[in-house]
Amino acid sequence: MRDKKQIFFLCVFWVLILMSLSGCSKSGKSEKEIINDLQADPVFISADVEISDYKIIKRQTDVENKTDFVYITVHTNAPELTSSLTYELKYELYNEGWILESVMRYYDGPWEFSGLSNEQLLADVKDNDYYFSDWDLDVEDFEIVEETCDSNAMVYYEKWITIDLAAHHTSFDYHSSYKMCYGIVDGIWQLQSAEIQNRRYAPTYSAGTGNVMETLDMNLQNLYLLDGVSYQYDNYQYLRTDSDWDNCFEIQYYTAEKTWFYGKETFLISIPVHFSIEDGYPHWYYNEDEIGQTLQSVEWGIIGTKWTSDMATLEIHDISATDDPNVYSANVSCNARYISYVYANGLLYHCEAANKLATLSYKEGHWSLQIPDNTESIDWTDTWCGNFYLHGYDEKPEALWPEQKAGLFWFIARYNSSKLEKVS
Repeated sequence: MRDKKQIFFLCVFWVLILMSLSGCSKSGKSEKEIINDLQADPVFISADVEISDYKIIKRQTDVENKTDFVYITVHTNAPELTSSLTYELKYELYNEGWILESVMRYYDGPWEFSGLSNEQLLADVKDNDYYFSDWDLDVEDFEIVEETCDSNAMVYYEKWITIDLAAHHTSFDYHSSYKMCYGIVDGIWQLQSAEIQNRRYAPTYSAGTGNVMETLDMNLQNLYLLDGVSYQYDNYQYLRTDSDWDNCFEIQYYTAEKTWFYGKETFLISIPVHFSIEDGYPHWYYNEDEIGQTLQSVEWGIIGTKWTSDMATLEIHDISATDDPNVYSANVSCNARYISYVYANGLLYHCEAANKLATLSYKEGHWSLQIPDNTESIDWTDTWCGNFYLHGYDEKPEALWPEQKAGLFWFIARYNSSKLEKVS
């Protein structure tokens, strides 16, 4: 009898065990337990983020295979971070009960992040752009151009935000774009990297009110143009300014005059000026080697004059302009002679006085009067006779240099040179 009682109690015990197991396989984990399991899992957004709401959108419990798949969308709502995320939780039944085996993102449900106010974004921009620490900038426009999240992230959650910003300083306007990368760390968005793109600035004032010299401490009367020699204009006058502030650039134009003994030259002077703040202060500057000088016209004062030396006589009857301001046509009469020392005894070349049409050409700071030669040379194939220079010369003795600014004529012919004096 005693044995039968023991057998009976054993049967009851196993029936209860089977009923308990049968009850677990049918019901699985409760919703509260599921939420606790998800929030504690390292795949979840953060253990520090509380789930404010949830919805089980699908559940597949397989008693025979002892599996339970739970598909759930959870919502979080924390300062600077809100989200709607959908997960797939896989449970398996063991002797000790339902055990969470895996948590994965469920791609058929929402996966959305929000948060990071404009105030926080702007604060991060200012902390990572040294222009805001170096300059007193007032932000005038702040726009989120693009915002994307890492759609494949599971454990590491990221978002990229592209921002356009416009700011103003008393001396310049500032524009820049930023690509900010944020990650969720300890339940909050934390800046991972900040890349500054398309930074630029533009001045809000000109290099000078019609006169760049006043702003840049430059005087056109002392410009160094011709191989480092001061051209020393007699006077200059402001014309206009062409501005391209978006590229921090202006060109200021002036007319400048220089009077020589032979006449008055008028030039167009162009001065490119650049704006910069890179030296710690807003300023305009210019590079002297960028200054341009273009001859515009010449008022000749040597028409009707006569010049002579021991080697040449020159009389200038008329000078007329051509389409090229660097070239004039001159009606002259002249004779010239020079000695060539190619041979031991030397050869004397002579050009009889005659009316000729000459060319006055401006090159590298001097005028050259080139007169065609009609003589026949002896044992010499080149009948070139010589050139007259008003000022400047090519490959001539340095002793001539002090005379060039006087504007006197020099006759240059191969190995010979002579200074012409005005006789009438």
